Amino acid sequence: MICILTSNRCSSCKKAKKWLDLHHVHYQEKNLSSCQLTEEDIDVILHYDNIDFTSIISTRSKLFKKQKNDLFSMTIKEIKKFIIKNPSICKKPIIYDEKSIVIGYNKEDIRIFMPKNLRQYIIQNNLNTEQNDDYMSRIKNYFNSN
Repeated sequence: MICILTSNRCSSCKKAKKWLDLHHVHYQEKNLSSCQLTEEDIDVILHYDNIDFTSIISTRSKLFKKQKNDLFSMTIKEIKKFIIKNPSICKKPIIYDEKSIVIGYNKEDIRIFMPKNLRQYIIQNNLNTEQNDDYMSRIKNYFNSN
C-alpha cells in the first residue's frame, strides 16, 4: 500500500494527491496537520537507501533556520523526537510503498507508483504525460474501458 504524508497548506501535496487520484493509485494519507507523526513512521522512511534526516528536513523552513545548530548536535533519538514534535520541518509530500520513496512532488519521480499496465498503455499510445486535457481524457477513457 502506498502511504503519503501531507499537510493542509501544501500545494505539492495537493498536486501529488491529484496525480495519484487521476491515475487510480490507491493510497493511505496521513495528514500531519491532524495526525501525529510517529517514530515508526520516521523509521520506515529512513530505511530506504540514500534517505537520511537531511533528505526529509526542509532546510528552507523557518524552524530549521532557527534550530539548525541545535539539530546538528542532536542524537538520532533526539532528532526523531524533534521531528515528531515539529512535523512542519519535514519536506512534503513524502510518498512511499514497500519498494520506493519520493520526497516532494516531481511529475517524473512520482511515475514510479503508476500501475505497470497503465505505464504500458501510455508508452504504446505515445501519450505526452503533461497533464493537459487530452492526456486526462485518454487516461479517464483507459480506466472506463478496463
